[in-house]
Amino acid sequence: MRQPTLSRRHALVLAALPLVSSCNRNTKKRIGVVPKGRAHMFWQSVHAGANKAARENDVEVEWNGPATETDFNGQLQIVDAMINKRLDAIALAPIDKKVMVSIVERAMNQGIPVVIFDSPVDTELFVAQVATDNYKAGQLAAERMGEITGGKGKIAIVAVQVGAASTMAREQGSVSRI
Repeated sequence: MRQPTLSRRHALVLAALPLVSSCNRNTKKRIGVVPKGRAHMFWQSVHAGANKAARENDVEVEWNGPATETDFNGQLQIVDAMINKRLDAIALAPIDKKVMVSIVERAMNQGIPVVIFDSPVDTELFVAQVATDNYKAGQLAAERMGEITGGKGKIAIVAVQVGAASTMAREQGSVSRI
């Protein structure tokens, strides 16, 4: 059964709360939330969910992401700025699973807990991950397409973003069922 999307978005901020609760600061805790991009409706709904969870848990969310989901240099700069501000935690949806490794490890090595969401990153140096099983989602999509087409015809996979672990896993899952 699919969980409501809002609760998954709440999970990002809530996953970071225990990490920042032990900080010795008298001000509100600050959690950076970095999506893959700002324009797509999905990321706007993640923003709304993070803000709602922040209000409910008396923390501040610093929201910033690159304009497009392919601007990994912009995402690196945003996370770098959050590290330099010494935020209490960072929730990150990595654009690229390899390119983002060094910035995630840098944050963790500087004592800033990182929660990964949406897509994985090629390091184990983070405190939590909230994501869909994209391989399984790809398998389910291929199975459903097979049902709809009666097992006949051709199916094309379109708009896979190279380097984005979530889309690569969905493609691999789909191909495994075709």
